[in-house]
Amino acid sequence: MKNETKGIAPLIIVAIVVVAVVAVGVGAYVVTRGGGGPGGTSVYPGAQEFTQMTIEQAMQQSGQSLPTGWSGKLYTTSDSVSSVMSWYRTEMTGWEKVFDNTIEYSGISIGVLVYTKGNDATVISTYAATGVGTVIMVASGPASGLENMASMIE
Repeated sequence: MKNETKGIAPLIIVAIVVVAVVAVGVGAYVVTRGGGGPGGTSVYPGAQEFTQMTIEQAMQQSGQSLPTGWSGKLYTTSDSVSSVMSWYRTEMTGWEKVFDNTIEYSGISIGVLVYTKGNDATVISTYAATGVGTVIMVASGPASGLENMASMIE
């Protein structure tokens, strides 16, 4: 487990870069109702899937990509970042929390949660976007991908 979590700080930087790219594009699109989350992760109640930009497209715009075997989706809700974070903290029972923090970046509060369960991992990032509400990014895949995601920017 220590090898999987040693690169968490750079992973957070990747999440911030993705959030910054998504923040630029999200306000220009209309959201539609979503389905189940990546890797079986529950979708925040009432959240709407953002289908006009994928996580893969957002990461491409920042010069990054998801590790092999990872998938992700973007959602929006009118609830606060703290409400979304609290809900996922209680929803992810049975998972080991390896990171839980809210980061202030350029005047934006970004909540980031990272969980592992066996060989699987889930990263949940959420932030408030003016005129859109709270954006939720959920990405899941093999736990080994946590280190791969972090190494992309080292």
